[in-house]
Amino acid sequence: TLARMQTLNTLHLGGSNVSLANLAVLRNAIRVRTLGVNWVGLSDDHLGVIADFAGLEELDMSGAKVTAAGVRHLRRAKSLRDIAVNGVTLTPEIVTQFAHLKQLQKVYLGVDEVVARRELSRLLPKCELIPPSKPPILPARVLDGHTTPIRAVQFRADGEWLASADEKTLRLWPPAGEAVKLDMPSPPT
Repeated sequence: TLARMQTLNTLHLGGSNVSLANLAVLRNAIRVRTLGVNWVGLSDDHLGVIADFAGLEELDMSGAKVTAAGVRHLRRAKSLRDIAVNGVTLTPEIVTQFAHLKQLQKVYLGVDEVVARRELSRLLPKCELIPPSKPPILPARVLDGHTTPIRAVQFRADGEWLASADEKTLRLWPPAGEAVKLDMPSPPT
């Protein structure tokens, strides 16, 4: 399973159905440097778990539905230096919480964060605020057993199974750690 992949340093779960329980299992089992949990319905409770990922440096939490209380959890993520918040409603209270993350070097903003940009540049003068035209933190990567970048990830409720899919390949990751590869037919052109 994914939790047994000790050399994993980048994990992109964007758009998946990752649950709080899945994140808790992963937090205790792996050490990732880059974590993408964008557009997964991220909540304050999710950030509470994510803040305790040891060695986390880059976080894409775009699309998160969080409050200042959730962002406050990130104060525990001492190694966090880059964060993407496209589509996150940056209320004045949330911006104030980001100001406590003095170690931040880059914040990737969305198009609607004009007021937040001004306030963040005042509160975090050493932090680079990057507009949405720049590439995201997590570039598409081709993982072992796939031929194109991953498009979907699926967890079982207990966190033990993981399936990953690209445009041509579906991989099932059984608990024993042996991957099963199924080639998907190419779509007609």
